[in-house]
Amino acid sequence: MSAYDDLIGGSLKLKSKGAGIKKKKSKKSKKEAKESRRHSGDEAEVTKFAEEDTGTASASSTSTVPTRTKAEARFEEIQRKRKMEKIDKLASKSHRQRVAELNDYLESLSQHYDIPKALAIKHPSPL
Repeated sequence: MSAYDDLIGGSLKLKSKGAGIKKKKSKKSKKEAKESRRHSGDEAEVTKFAEEDTGTASASSTSTVPTRTKAEARFEEIQRKRKMEKIDKLASKSHRQRVAELNDYLESLSQHYDIPKALAIKHPSPL
């Protein structure tokens, strides 16, 4: 008996169905597309009127039931405040002032392409 008797031959199979194969989408005719849009518009109007009728009753019931916890409400309030502070900070400076500050910052940086003096020392030549 050989060590290779228990092996299964053949190509590897992927677990999912047709992982590499994409089916072509069927194209609708223009007539069918227009009809489906028209029907979806009618359904949207019906649901809109239904929501208006029940909107007053559902609005009062949702106001009594809190949807967020106290911690979530506090977190969102803090996020809103931080966002407003950031907007105020950005709005306080003009574009020209921000560009000038960036240029000052870049001038203060050392130039990355300069060769440090430690590497510029010549090594003694071998005899």
